[in-house]
Amino acid sequence: MRTTTEPPTPVTDRLWPAPSPALVHTLDRQIGFDARVGERFSNHLPMELVALDAMGADPDRLEEVLRRFVPELGPRTDTTVFDAFRAELAADGIDATVARHLPRFAEMPSSEWFHSMIRLAYALDAAHEGQVASALADWTAYGRVLPGEPPEGGEVPAVEVMRRLDASDLARKGIGSDLAAVARQDTFREAIADVVVDDDLDDLAHAVAVAHVRADSFGTLHLVTGVQAARTVQHLLTGDARPRFARRVVQAVLAGYGAAGEAPLPTEEELDGLRHAEVPPWEQVRAAAVATPDVHLTKLVYSCRTEQAATGDPLYAWLAARAVDLV
Repeated sequence: MRTTTEPPTPVTDRLWPAPSPALVHTLDRQIGFDARVGERFSNHLPMELVALDAMGADPDRLEEVLRRFVPELGPRTDTTVFDAFRAELAADGIDATVARHLPRFAEMPSSEWFHSMIRLAYALDAAHEGQVASALADWTAYGRVLPGEPPEGGEVPAVEVMRRLDASDLARKGIGSDLAAVARQDTFREAIADVVVDDDLDDLAHAVAVAHVRADSFGTLHLVTGVQAARTVQHLLTGDARPRFARRVVQAVLAGYGAAGEAPLPTEEELDGLRHAEVPPWEQVRAAAVATPDVHLTKLVYSCRTEQAATGDPLYAWLAARAVDLV
């Protein structure tokens, strides 16, 4: 576990500043808690702390969030796996340890409705060994592989596959459902068989941003944050594991879209209008994201800002501004 007050250097090449000493201190104190709140819900505290710090939250705000969350959390019940990961990280470092284990986890990106993967991505962004150990242990405990083989990849953009799913007789189960119930349906497998699968997940990232425009729901929000997390962790995959991971992420995200049963996708004309819409400056959006009590919206703004920097697509600026009620 990191105990130094010196901010670590993030592993990933991100636009965000280095983690602050205040973040390191709060993350050190958080790692003893379980990944679940109760029996179903994910512990968002470590992810929220990382996103807040990246967007400029001061130490008092981080402490406020820590105090608000901690009464709801239970202690980690089994520390054996966690301690083993901590020892491995202390010996070999973050890159080598995560790269060693990630091919196994790459088979199950939708675990905990993508929270296992998001938790690891944020731990990598913070370059915090304790949080990386926690994320790997949590993914071990709650990992689930979707049934069937993921799509090999074709030439149909994911947005068009989403339209197919909208028009199909797919049995939708809702965001709280096990995505396996969608993935095992013949209708689903046939609809996604020829979807584009690119190793960098560019096509999928575009599709989930488009899906969130009208739906503006927990389901599509988790698809946006989940794909952004996948694009963070994939840099530690090499060889055949990288395209295999891309295939599994595409399968999982489209299963999530199918399960949620969201609003129809916007037209290209609507998207063009949003890309040219006037939005508030980033400083105003950032400040609103730091102040919001909704942990999901903080993470969404964090993901949108990251994706906008990576792609240059102004749609992300509009999505981030809407998340905090500024458009």
